[in-house]
Amino acid sequence: MSAPAVKRTRYAHGIALPRVADGRTLAARRFRALVKQFAHDLGGGDLSAVDQALVKQAAHLILEAEQMQVASIRGDRVDADSLVRVNSEARRVIELLNIKGAKRKPTAVMSLHDIVARHAAERAEGDD
Repeated sequence: MSAPAVKRTRYAHGIALPRVADGRTLAARRFRALVKQFAHDLGGGDLSAVDQALVKQAAHLILEAEQMQVASIRGDRVDADSLVRVNSEARRVIELLNIKGAKRKPTAVMSLHDIVARHAAERAEGDD
């Protein structure tokens, strides 16, 4: 009797992804790419559980909106209200990610050359 197969968790940029029947589908690959990009935009590294949840939520909403748009272009009936709601919610979550990402970005560090040049300019102004 063989041991049961161990299910390994899939990760994208350090974020555990939900298990799907087949991670090779176009939708699964797109979801992983979105998770990777959003996590990168947040600065990568160790994201908090809240940040990981926001990243996965944003990726899912974007994927859902893209799929609805493709269906509409294909000529399938798509509930316009649902599409607007999904896009609106995706925009809100992405705005949260952008705010968090902006807070994590390091402030600009001046080079020694820049500091010396600024100091010289200040002295020149003081001499006038």
